Amino acid sequence: MIPRQVDFEQFHTAPENQTRSEKMDGPDETMFQRALSRAGRLKTSLRNPDSFKLADYGVLVMPNDAICFTYRAQNGFGGLNVEHAVMTPKGVFKANDSHLWNSTCVGVGSGKDDTEMVKAYLN
Repeated sequence: MIPRQVDFEQFHTAPENQTRSEKMDGPDETMFQRALSRAGRLKTSLRNPDSFKLADYGVLVMPNDAICFTYRAQNGFGGLNVEHAVMTPKGVFKANDSHLWNSTCVGVGSGKDDTEMVKAYLN
């Protein structure tokens, strides 16, 4: 089950001694919650949810407020495929749509990497 609200205290950021929650408020926290929710839905929708692994830089919050996911999952033959999913700024969520991926996630600037935080809550 995906938590409604996330306690960011475990993501302590030393040198300034500020917690992640102190740095992530408003839009950043909202985008993280959206990313966590969609990653959980994506995982549970798979044939073998236990095979779901986010890639390095697997959850990117883009400057256009889209969230781009890159992950590995087991296919029907037992092999692992690298797949993509996108949540658009309007809330449309689709996996394996190369046109949407290219128009939303490619060439729009660098995204903010939330992969490690999302992994921490999914595992």
